[in-house]
Amino acid sequence: MTPVAELEAVAVELRTRLSEATGAEFVAKDTHLLSLAVAQALDVAHDVKGTVERFGVDLSGLRFPTGHSFQHDFATTYARTVATPSHWSELERLLVDPHEAQHVAQHNEGVDAGWWPRDASHSVLYLAGVVARTAAGSVYVGKVEGDGYAVTQAVRVWLTGRPRPLSEVIEQLAASYNLLQLGTATAEGVLRSHYATMRNGLVPNITCAKIATDLLNERVPHLRGRFGVDV
Repeated sequence: MTPVAELEAVAVELRTRLSEATGAEFVAKDTHLLSLAVAQALDVAHDVKGTVERFGVDLSGLRFPTGHSFQHDFATTYARTVATPSHWSELERLLVDPHEAQHVAQHNEGVDAGWWPRDASHSVLYLAGVVARTAAGSVYVGKVEGDGYAVTQAVRVWLTGRPRPLSEVIEQLAASYNLLQLGTATAEGVLRSHYATMRNGLVPNITCAKIATDLLNERVPHLRGRFGVDV
């Protein structure tokens, strides 16, 4: 079995472990009705943004994906449902599934703490940060995505021996989630802490980072650090 094939098998098992630990349900995004509705709404929003800007209203600071990009380039978590593009490879899912399952863990923590009911989610503050760009929402997104991106980088460190440069990760995170300056600073603080942990050869103390790296160490320890940095 090739190294990639071995990792593909681990990626399938990882979904099972993440589901058992967090209650995450993984679905195909291209057939997920809510994702399809969101994609349509994003396209409408782009049309409205373009129309308003023709009248001299500057909305250049408001960034959000097109419906096509939302469906094909991003995984999205709604409460306990993780919707992933069906065309992604198992290797892509190995990097992203633990990140998205961490958002399910964050949702569960909020329910347990009484911050929101089970049938809602952390999506309220999340949307407030990304779309409405409230200060509280932006800080919240910076925190949860700081942890989420650190999960992905922990898996990347296991595969390649190093994370992506911190500055690149922060820039991508801030742009992808439309963060205010305070939200970006929050994300940077969270990531710097996790990067320091990884520099010391340890796994960040984040639930799904530990689940993913524990499984990799258990199933394919001989593949650790054997993949190119472009993973």
